Amino acid sequence: MKIKAKQWVKYHGEWHNAGDVFRIFEGDADMMKQYGEVIEEKEDKQADVPEEPTQEEPVRKGRKRKTEA
Repeated sequence: MKIKAKQWVKYHGEWHNAGDVFRIFEGDADMMKQYGEVIEEKEDKQADVPEEPTQEEPVRKGRKRKTEA
């Protein structure tokens, strides 16, 4: 489940600004209704899976050390 906060909300140690959308546990939905709009999620598990795998940028190497002449 997700919630869109109406005001600043501290949920499990993290602060969320008004308008932020974040995940909550289903058991906490009744309590969190007073702080924002609860958004039901579809049961489609593929919605969370990214379509393309993320690619990490190659590690850039630094300069070689100057050798003393």
